[in-house]
Amino acid sequence: MGFHFYTTNPTERDFAMKNYGFLSEGILGYVAQMPMTFIIRPNNPSLGFANALPWYRLFKPDLGDHFYTTSPKERDNAVANFGYVSEGIACYVLATGMRESQGGDRGGLAEREK
Repeated sequence: MGFHFYTTNPTERDFAMKNYGFLSEGILGYVAQMPMTFIIRPNNPSLGFANALPWYRLFKPDLGDHFYTTSPKERDNAVANFGYVSEGIACYVLATGMRESQGGDRGGLAEREK
């Protein structure tokens, strides 16, 4: 099973690659570092706006697994029932077209060698 690790911090990315065997997969996408409203169709006469949601990052020390979600309820459940520790808000993402959560074995910026 491949593990994926998301970060907006180049120093953290480089540390994970050097010390944990992750491989860079390049840029997955662009996110905001603070809450904001995005214009999601700037070239369309009827502009669409979407509020950015916090993307929470959690860590499960015994597995070395990160878990990502935009849902406070899902975040709280992972902490209370599955041994995850909240690492806070990683960034802010658009709600449009997003799944509720993004776990440790799906897509990412760096992948551990198999």
